[in-house]
Amino acid sequence: MKTEPIVIVGGGFAGLRAALDLDKISGHDLTAPIYLIDPSPDHIFTPTLYELMSSAMPRVATIPFEDILDGKHIHFIQERVDHIDIDRRHVITRSHRLSFGD
Repeated sequence: MKTEPIVIVGGGFAGLRAALDLDKISGHDLTAPIYLIDPSPDHIFTPTLYELMSSAMPRVATIPFEDILDGKHIHFIQERVDHIDIDRRHVITRSHRLSFGD
């Protein structure tokens, strides 16, 4: 049984965690591709105020999505989402039209 692609918009903490958890749970058994869309090539980590005050941690750290997703079953698309068509179940970027399921 083929399932619809999983499209995650935004590579912040929630989007990235969702993609990684879906990949971990499903792995090779997933019959639908996972797409993560973000306009930046990097995941941006901003430490909490407590972490900043208690260590010599930098104010902002960036980690390339390419490094985070290496070896995972997640397709990264570095683009902005132009439109989400709920009725037709499409996420549209400049060069992609991705269908998604229920």
